[in-house]
Amino acid sequence: MMNIRDRLKIYDSLNTPPEQKRKKNLVKQDLSVHLGYSHEETPFGPIFLRTKIFNVDHEHGNVRLEQFREISRDSLSLIGRDDYLSNVDPSRMVYFDTETTGLSSGTGSYIFLAGVGYFEDSRFVVKQYFLRDYDEESAFLYAVNEALKPFACIVTYNGKSYDWPLLQTRLTCNRLRAPAGLVHHIDLLHHARRIWKRRLDSCSLDTIERDVLNYFRYDDTPGYLIPGIYFNYLRDYQFEPIEGIIEHNLNDIISLAALLIKSDQIIKNPLSSLDHFLDLYSLAHYYDQIQRYEESAVLYQTLMDMRSDTRLMNDVKMKLGYCYKRLNDWDRAIQLWEESIEIGCFRVDAYIELAKYHEHRSGELGRAIMVVQRALASIEVIEQLRTNDDYTNYRAELTSRLNRLTEKISKLDHPAEP
Repeated sequence: MMNIRDRLKIYDSLNTPPEQKRKKNLVKQDLSVHLGYSHEETPFGPIFLRTKIFNVDHEHGNVRLEQFREISRDSLSLIGRDDYLSNVDPSRMVYFDTETTGLSSGTGSYIFLAGVGYFEDSRFVVKQYFLRDYDEESAFLYAVNEALKPFACIVTYNGKSYDWPLLQTRLTCNRLRAPAGLVHHIDLLHHARRIWKRRLDSCSLDTIERDVLNYFRYDDTPGYLIPGIYFNYLRDYQFEPIEGIIEHNLNDIISLAALLIKSDQIIKNPLSSLDHFLDLYSLAHYYDQIQRYEESAVLYQTLMDMRSDTRLMNDVKMKLGYCYKRLNDWDRAIQLWEESIEIGCFRVDAYIELAKYHEHRSGELGRAIMVVQRALASIEVIEQLRTNDDYTNYRAELTSRLNRLTEKISKLDHPAEP
């Protein structure tokens, strides 16, 4: 008994004019000749594959591909925010990017071009699989799936949200399974946003290429045109415009490798790899989030020496104080918080931290009360100028702390009768 797929193929053959069929078959043959694709067989039928090989001395913007040998496993775990990645050999990572018929990862979108890049000996190999027509999708997906199987980690740009879910959807629709061993994923879009979102208007790959990798594309096919070009190809069987999409995908794959190398350099030597205040600030903030306070303290101290605008500097001063607090370097922390109070830029968190210190560590309850009273007086002045719900909440917290401190002193001055 025929399944639905076989029935649809028969229906399509009955409704496709003979001339169109002949032209379609000719175009399929021309694709391999003019675009450099080779024909390979799979259990599901033929697929078309183009392989490009680059020597590792190849330069992509300000990165040489041979620098992948210097990638540290500790860097990988920080870039991918996954501790397991410290166990992954960088040579077992695969760089993956797709071109699709839409922006959704649902069943209505198809992958028609998949790029798979990896380092092999002294070469960077990029394999590009092209879906000539929908009836070859099972073979196409089988080949892509097989190409991914040997690797331990996949590297993408926005792949966690788009490329990988879409691939899994299409595999499921074709009764194929994704590689079981490929469970770890570095999505470089997430890392790019951590470092550059405060400075750059966009963290799209072409922006990162231009402003971080110093790589510029010329005559590139814009991403928003790609689905339409493919649909035109399916309708008219004109393969020439497909060349631009193939080159676009190839550049994406090389950029993934270059950006991972650049990210490793930043993690290992941030002060020599980043020279913009906001980029260093973003990296320091990331180290704060993952509780690597020694690294963040070094960066915040460097930012203190760079002397940016007052608002940012006061924020850096507070964050550096928090780092010293968590490193139990209380003398430095207290000095920074006191400086924050004295420079005239009101920071209620500085008052709160000083009050906590004097109440719980130094035991100078009188000084803690003075700090809280100064904070409340400042809030009163500010609230006379403008209403601010945050300050209302701080007022409640400080008032509660003042009452507790007053009660503690009262008990010390008038101990209970035995």
